[in-house]
Amino acid sequence: MDKPILKISYDAFASNFEIEDFTHIEDFKTDLSKEYSYFIRPRPVGRGGGAYELVVEFLLNIDLRTYLAAIGGYLTGKVIDRVVDPKLDQYLFKPFFNFFKSFSEKHSGVEICEFKIELYNSKIVIYKIEELSLVETFEKILATIYQNLEKIVIEDEFPSEFTIPVFADIVGEKVIYRPPLGIDESKENITRDDYFKLWKLDYEFIHGQRIYDFANETFIEDAEFLTEDEYYKKLNEE
Repeated sequence: MDKPILKISYDAFASNFEIEDFTHIEDFKTDLSKEYSYFIRPRPVGRGGGAYELVVEFLLNIDLRTYLAAIGGYLTGKVIDRVVDPKLDQYLFKPFFNFFKSFSEKHSGVEICEFKIELYNSKIVIYKIEELSLVETFEKILATIYQNLEKIVIEDEFPSEFTIPVFADIVGEKVIYRPPLGIDESKENITRDDYFKLWKLDYEFIHGQRIYDFANETFIEDAEFLTEDEYYKKLNEE
């Protein structure tokens, strides 16, 4: 069986054209090689905050509905015996999270700031918010997608990309929606519940870009979404 494909990137300090890498990165690579075909790329940055948080991306050659069907029963408690599907650990990235836990403990609790799952016909992008561990919320997010999938299918069209979560903000007296901003986040009183309030959903064929409101189980009409760069640009124009 082919190994799943894993890509990891992160910002790292550099001096004299040399990356100041994690002390135990080679041990991490050795662990990853047991289960994955992986690619790790540190990006040199200047001194400052935000370095050494991982962007993790898995590529799985499976479609969204099949993927959710494989993991949904276990995540929602309908299937207790994990032997039912021998690929369950692979689809939930259990080996990776075990390797990452060991790696994180050796480096004073390094975090994952962004986790991406690239499927055959869809992409799931999850951002860490505040100091709330993305790892601890990961399975609940997947379970929420599984439980709400039929509500977010529009005229038989599945989302081609999930952005989880997004925040509402006021810019120039207008409500806009944006992704979390990492160390520069301005939203106050963030809790783990914020993972399950607003998501951006992209539909690549007909229905375009939508913001889904979980509290009201509805799409927000005429919602404007800005990327992080677009958000800062708009702020500077105001």
